[in-house]
Amino acid sequence: TSSNTSSEGTSRITRDSELQETATTAYFFYNKELVMATKHAAVMKFDQMHTDGFRKKRTFDHENVNRFIGMSLDGPQILSIWKYCSRGNLT
Repeated sequence: TSSNTSSEGTSRITRDSELQETATTAYFFYNKELVMATKHAAVMKFDQMHTDGFRKKRTFDHENVNRFIGMSLDGPQILSIWKYCSRGNLT
């Protein structure tokens, strides 16, 4: 189990050692909620249009859609963070 504190110092991210990490996914607890991280191999550069899109995704909430939490850009690997859904996803 490992943990990190976000730049705000209030959120806690803890790795979930119970779920299997793969080459493309990892699982964490974020504010006591299970989340899934998709690993991205490419270096990404985001412009204002991408940033606005991420902001819209964060505010979208529907019971049939996994909630987008955000992006982790400052670690050793770029991650997109999504609320975990035990039923799987469409990708």
